[in-house]
Amino acid sequence: MLDRPRRVGERADERLISEKFRVELTASLPGGHVTRLSEVNLHSVNLAHKIRTDVDARATLAPSGRRSCPSIAAVLGGVIRGKIATLRVPTEADLADYSRWMADPRVRRGGWVWHEPAMLATWKERLAEIAKDRQQVLWSIDEKETLVGLCVVTMGGAEQSDAVSFDGLVIAPPAQRRGIGADAVLALHRYLFDYLHTRVADAVVAADATAALGLLERLGYIRYARGANVRYREGARVDELSLRFDRATWDERWAPSEREYQRHAPEAAL
Repeated sequence: MLDRPRRVGERADERLISEKFRVELTASLPGGHVTRLSEVNLHSVNLAHKIRTDVDARATLAPSGRRSCPSIAAVLGGVIRGKIATLRVPTEADLADYSRWMADPRVRRGGWVWHEPAMLATWKERLAEIAKDRQQVLWSIDEKETLVGLCVVTMGGAEQSDAVSFDGLVIAPPAQRRGIGADAVLALHRYLFDYLHTRVADAVVAADATAALGLLERLGYIRYARGANVRYREGARVDELSLRFDRATWDERWAPSEREYQRHAPEAAL
């Protein structure tokens, strides 16, 4: 199974986990999923950043000879389950709802959108593009197996692998004010901080997007910058706010109730 050379500075156990993760990921798609975050390979996401180049270079990963799933970026986190919301891999069946939401003034006033309304063929192209993206991850959000929203995150990449950007959350208007968005972002950040070992998450929102700001600040984001007249919304210029959420804040506010495993001491360097 270990058919590639060992990288400089890479431990043998990391290499073994990396190869195991690649084979298991291919074998589990597209129908497989995890039922709890603790079932995700402990280092899978951190290692995914290291093996993306290998995945692109080797079109066939499974012994069966079938091609690897082109949406490895989109399925980086598998399925994430909150108390009422489930974040899952998006499918083409979700795109008609995406387009309808992006055209809804109630969604647009909320402060976050993912692309502009378009024909279904254009949405399929957008899904294919984000599936190939090395850093951006898209999840659809379900409530009781019914699509109710989406969220987008950008991973920091090789130079900032411990930082992420929370790019947005959209909840369908009929499903708003039921706690779905709050549950979804809490489950997502539990995944980001406890499983990706993220150091900091940042977000940028319009200053008049009160619902988005309230959601982020209740979670633990704090404001650190303001851009004057950056956005154009509904015929007027509005300011833009930058916020950040540190792991120390997560540990203090949420870890006692949300952590699924006990943190162990760092392993000794080999």
